[in-house]
Order: sequence, then structure tokens, then C-alpha cells
Amino acid sequence: MPPPLSKVLLYTPNLLGYSRIVAGLTAFMLGLDGVRFAMVNSLLILTDWLDGFLAVRLRQKSIFGATLDVVADIFLRSLLWFRFTLDVIATYWSLRFIFTAISLSIISLEWSCCVASQMTAAYTGRPWKGGQGQQSAAEGFTPTYSPFVKRVLDNGLKSPLGAWAVIGLYGTPVCGLLVATSPDGHAAAAVLPHWVLTSILLPFCITGRVIAFVLMQDFDWAE
Repeated sequence: MPPPLSKVLLYTPNLLGYSRIVAGLTAFMLGLDGVRFAMVNSLLILTDWLDGFLAVRLRQKSIFGATLDVVADIFLRSLLWFRFTLDVIATYWSLRFIFTAISLSIISLEWSCCVASQMTAAYTGRPWKGGQGQQSAAEGFTPTYSPFVKRVLDNGLKSPLGAWAVIGLYGTPVCGLLVATSPDGHAAAAVLPHWVLTSILLPFCITGRVIAFVLMQDFDWAE
């Protein structure tokens, strides 16, 4: 018999998920400068592994917790994109419409992919990251993934392409925010040398974000 929802809501991993969301929103509302906000948000993102670890260790795995984990991740990334857009508008006013459209498109795509991936798990009874396209006898539903997406999803995103996509998801808004906040490189130098940020890390993350974009598009079409 599954535990009551009132108990599931208070599982330790779920409390951590709530804390990540509240802490990220608090940092956003406090109006921290771009570099500090990027660092705080990055620390919150790095705790992503902890709720999964606690869920297994404490035997508190739940469908609600798995969904909350994804929601918290996307919420934190959405805050990064919002802050990135605000800083770009403040620094490059003439580009406000372009970057606002890009950021809103990315945020919308990530949330739609969240719904699609959770539907895949619900209908097939299998983790969406498996990418196996197994059919559910009850629903008669088979998500179809392209060969490239299957390679990205191989071993639950623990493949070189999967790792690249995950780094791109988080790294692109972080690097973009650091560059937008400090176009001359002085403030961002406290985190990384400016040439490393703009010439190596940002292009690497953008490429990974493109891989993630292909993955998300495939999820949406599969649904």
C-alpha cells in the first residue's frame, strides 16, 4: 500500500526540493548582482544529485519527488534565463526584443518538455531517461525516439553526449549571465578568466544546449 500523500510531501528529498525553489526565488527577488546570482543558482543546481541520493538512502522514492526534482531544476534554469534577459536589456537595450524572445522560447520549451517527459514515464511505466520507447499494454502508447536522441539518453544521460547536453542546459544561462553582467570581463574574472568564459566555456555550453534542444524537440514530437 503506497504511503499517504501527506507523508510523501514531507519526505526529506522533497523538503530539499522545496528549499531549492524557495532559495532560488529569494536570490532572484533580492536583486543580487549577476555574478553572485549565477554563483548562488549554480550551487543550488549542484545539489540536484542530493535529493536523489537521499531518496534512495532513506527509501523515500516517490513519483511526486521525481517530478518535483525536475520542476525544481527547470525553475532554477528559468530564473537564470529571466535574469540573463534583464541584464542583457540593461546592457544592450537595442537587443532587448531578440533576447527576450530567445529566453521565453527556451523557457517555454523546457516546461513543455517537462510535461512530455513526465507523460512518457506515466504512460509507459518506465523512466523517461531510458529512451527505450517501451509500449504500455494498458495505454497502447509507444514514444518514438530518433537514433541520435537514443544515444543522448543512453545509460540515463550518463553518456558523453548526455553529459554534454546536461552541461549545456545549465551552463549556457550561467555563462550568458556572467558575460551579460560583465561584458568587459572584470566582474566575471572573479569566477573565470574572461577569455576562458567567452572563447571556450560559452561555445561548449551553447553546443550542449543545442543537443538538449534536439532532445526536447524529439520528446515533444513523441507525445
